[in-house]
Amino acid sequence: MLLHDVASARADFTKESLEGVRARVGELPGYSRLVPAARSRQALLESLLLGALTAPAGGLAAFCIAQVVPQEQRLDVHLTHGEAFLPFFDLLPSRDQDKTIHGVGGLRAQPAGRGIDVWFDGQEGSALLHVSCRGVDMIPLLSDHESTEKALGRRPLWTHSTPPPRAARGGRPRTRRRDAPITPPTLTERHGTSMYLASALLRRPGLWERLAGHQGVRVVSEEADHGLDWHVRRRVGPEVPPHDDRLAAVLENTLAGPGLVMDRTTHECGPSACHMRFIPRLHGDGWDGILTVTTTSVPSDTPVPATRRPRPFSVLGEQQTADGPACLPPLRPNAPGRVLQLEMPPMTSDNFTPRRFAEQLGAAWALHGERVLLVGSARSTVPRRPWRSVPQWPHTERPKAPTSGTLWQPARLVSGAGALYEHVSDLSLEALADLVAWARVHFDWILLADDWIHNHLCPGSLEGIADEYLLLSNDQGFEVNVSVSHPRHRTATGEGIPLTPAEAAMVWRERTLRHVPVDTIPVTGVLLMADEAEEPQLHRAFVAEADRVLARLGTPVLGRFPARLVRGGRTVLDHEPEEADGSLCDVARAVAIEMKATLSAPEGTRTDSPVRPCGCLSSSCGCTPTSALVARA
Repeated sequence: MLLHDVASARADFTKESLEGVRARVGELPGYSRLVPAARSRQALLESLLLGALTAPAGGLAAFCIAQVVPQEQRLDVHLTHGEAFLPFFDLLPSRDQDKTIHGVGGLRAQPAGRGIDVWFDGQEGSALLHVSCRGVDMIPLLSDHESTEKALGRRPLWTHSTPPPRAARGGRPRTRRRDAPITPPTLTERHGTSMYLASALLRRPGLWERLAGHQGVRVVSEEADHGLDWHVRRRVGPEVPPHDDRLAAVLENTLAGPGLVMDRTTHECGPSACHMRFIPRLHGDGWDGILTVTTTSVPSDTPVPATRRPRPFSVLGEQQTADGPACLPPLRPNAPGRVLQLEMPPMTSDNFTPRRFAEQLGAAWALHGERVLLVGSARSTVPRRPWRSVPQWPHTERPKAPTSGTLWQPARLVSGAGALYEHVSDLSLEALADLVAWARVHFDWILLADDWIHNHLCPGSLEGIADEYLLLSNDQGFEVNVSVSHPRHRTATGEGIPLTPAEAAMVWRERTLRHVPVDTIPVTGVLLMADEAEEPQLHRAFVAEADRVLARLGTPVLGRFPARLVRGGRTVLDHEPEEADGSLCDVARAVAIEMKATLSAPEGTRTDSPVRPCGCLSSSCGCTPTSALVARA
């Protein structure tokens, strides 16, 4: 993918300059998430900042932010008005004459150039906010606040490290008595319940300004039983409909957007106002909040600044036209898509998973103009909820994200006719069958792959859903000889007994697939991850003959992928064309094309392929055929 296109897609949300964002995007480990997510302490800082920013009246910049430069453990915020940062000064800690601490304990701030650095005490390297304003020196604002605090008889605590609380006598830390009254949650505890949601909003101020009729946004936080909710109040110009499908599309986007899910059961729309509710996909501490967006139209008799034309979002595939941003209709395959179930034999130990392999394979096919959908389970992406440190609150669990929203989201930006999408959720077999049936109409390939490997049982075939069952394994090579023990008085040669290709194939099959019930699972073939090494011509002929034997036994080797391609974090879509490893890309594309041609061949024309009870290709099979699934969708 061209670096310029990826940089433009990110700049649509962060408002960064293209020159600067090109260098930063090139440092990302991949292009699956263009805007890096903040870590825990960094997200808490950003949640506090979002709740404190105050935009001036009539300001069009979302949250009064000119641009942000996001990193995992740092966020550079450039404001349009320095006064918008003044409410945040009230969070800086100070102590009065009664030794009462005001503000957020442990929060530190100091001048940095013409801006201000903010961090938590003792965590300078793990979380940092740098706030600046173009053309404005922020240092006098901080100095004025310090003078005000001293005039009130308070001692500023944000200028130096705060000593830890003293331990009780005997060296044991002080603990609260069990019968002590429970104090209400502090400000940091309240923001900690939904800090990742707030951080996702703060890191994407350009999201709102590219929509039609933008006239400014305001954000407030509201305490709920399940955590801290966020409410964005958005205004649009007169005669602009308050409802905008593009708003839901960008908020649900996982490539550059925050990746939320719209709760369509609570959607309320009228001629002058529209209410949308969005729930995070992840469910854990830091994601307990819900986002509500209320869009209202400004009355026609109210003077408002001239509104800019809506601008396209690259991640939505939009292009600017005379009538505004528009998406080209997606291309549909000529034939129903094929569904591949990717699994690994049990008791497998390696640093790759079916999900990682599916990403590499799908990227290679998408690069050649194919439309590919990756389907995975959400069980591997839901973080475990630790012990809750805030007593008595939240009282209830946050509502789960609905599964009936957007079916799939782009996994990578792809130039040309190709596409790579993903769907991650915890679906039942019935819901998975419906999803796959609908996806067959829109995609050439649907890859079912998870991030987890069963340690005891080989997953069964999803009959009626998957067309092909593919096993992934390391290529340990064929044994050319076998070592045996010799009688006591016979001289050992040390070379072992040579094996024929057929014998080597049997040894390999027993060693690699001994835990796979191939008599009950219709295995289409095996995909191997092999280390790249130059082999002699004699050994190549040996491998070719052994592969033919494996095919005759019902487990053909469909391809050998370079191990460094699968184990690496980047796909062929995560490189600039002239900077990508040409040999690596060529091997990936060649193997993908060859495997695609093999699997696309009709049932009776596959060479060295045994007759399999696949469930969808055979006319004598009793499962639901592909045409019936498509018709049912």
